[in-house]
Order: sequence, then structure tokens, then C-alpha cells
Amino acid sequence: MKRIYILSATLLLASLVFANDNKFPGVPDSLSAGFNYSVKRWQAAYNSGDAKQLIPLYAEDAVYMSSHVIGLVANGRDRIVEYFQSGISMGGHIDTIELLSITCSCELAVLVCRYEATNAGEKAIGRNMLALRKINGTWLIIKHMTVV
Repeated sequence: MKRIYILSATLLLASLVFANDNKFPGVPDSLSAGFNYSVKRWQAAYNSGDAKQLIPLYAEDAVYMSSHVIGLVANGRDRIVEYFQSGISMGGHIDTIELLSITCSCELAVLVCRYEATNAGEKAIGRNMLALRKINGTWLIIKHMTVV
């Protein structure tokens, strides 16, 4: 009987250890899957050729920071969409986006991503940091920073 308990405890422990292959420790699988979906949705929206597809992903007062933006900052969703449309119109394409890390607490989350893009025939590799806030039950980008 004692062997059965030891064997059961060992199997339970092993299943917990090997089942926990979550890439983002401390972040529930459903939340990390949702953020990964949002990142892929952003990529698809950008690559659609119509930056207006990005509107549902950003808060109205969102801020985008990049050395490619005049003045380094685009304030407000409309300016962000306008900026991305100019990149799309010049042949911009996001080849891949990989979610590298998630930090989440209550209604705020920070995502760090690695991306590869093709801009006017030139390859670029960079990082994005996205700060999201849960607004009316939806995670929206409030700050977006790109480093190439």
C-alpha cells in the first residue's frame, strides 16, 4: 500500500513538472495565448495593406515611440494609424513577430517582441515593447515602442 502512495505521488509530481511547459511562467496559458493572438492579429492587420485594421488594437490616446517617427513620438491612435499607413504604402511588410516575454499585473501588461520586416526591399530586425491596458474587458495597446 505504501508503494502505491509513493508511486502515485511520484507520478503526480512528474506530471506537474513535465506539464508545465508554459513559455511565460506566472502567466496563465489562456492569457499568454490571447496576447500571442493579439500579436499575430497586429501582424495580419499591418500586412493587410490597410492600417485602419489596426484601430481596434489601440486605445484612443495611445502613444507610439520610434526613431522613424518625426519628433520620435506619434500621439493618439489616429496619428499611429497614419504613420503605419505611410510605412505600408512604402512597401513595408512584417515577416515575423515572436512574443518573447509577458509581464502582467491586474489591468496592465507589457509584451516584448522580436520582429523581422521587409521595408522597401531591405530586411530589418528589431524589438517592440507594447504596454497594454484592459479597457472595458479588452486589452488595448496604450504604449508601443519600436527599436530597430
